[in-house]
Amino acid sequence: MKPSLSSAIVVVFAAATLLTSAFPASRAQQPAAPAPAVDMTSVQPESVGFSAQRLERLHAAIQDEINNKQLAGAVTILARHGKIVDYRTYGVRDLATSAPMTKDTIFRDYSMTKPVTGVAMMILYEEGKWLPSDPISKYIPNLRISKSSTASTPPAKCSSPSLTTRPPCASS
Repeated sequence: MKPSLSSAIVVVFAAATLLTSAFPASRAQQPAAPAPAVDMTSVQPESVGFSAQRLERLHAAIQDEINNKQLAGAVTILARHGKIVDYRTYGVRDLATSAPMTKDTIFRDYSMTKPVTGVAMMILYEEGKWLPSDPISKYIPNLRISKSSTASTPPAKCSSPSLTTRPPCASS
């Protein structure tokens, strides 16, 4: 089955949602610090390595999904090097009332935990922030496997001293 543009948009939106909410600004016992002001001024696409012509192809593709009733509406935001390149709305946020999509529309993210986490992990992997062979306890210390001094069973031939995301005896 060929992935559609709408599924790609959902993945991009899901990744953006995770990345903006994955790092809380405060702990539960501390009052939240005010968020720093974010400059939402758009820059010329070429100034950060985007092509204005190709962005127009993206806009046309999303608008086609709206026109073909594959999506009711969408919001896209593209940024590079901390600068907003493009921020647009398409279609409607409510089919019943035909209320137009706005940049502050709130989307519900039902059952998106696994895809959002998967996209976030791929991004972090690409940035070199983790490897599949890293022990999980490196990031979640409570999952460290404790060694028992009373263990009478010898370790298995392919045992690993810690949990990883990759099987310890994966064939090369």
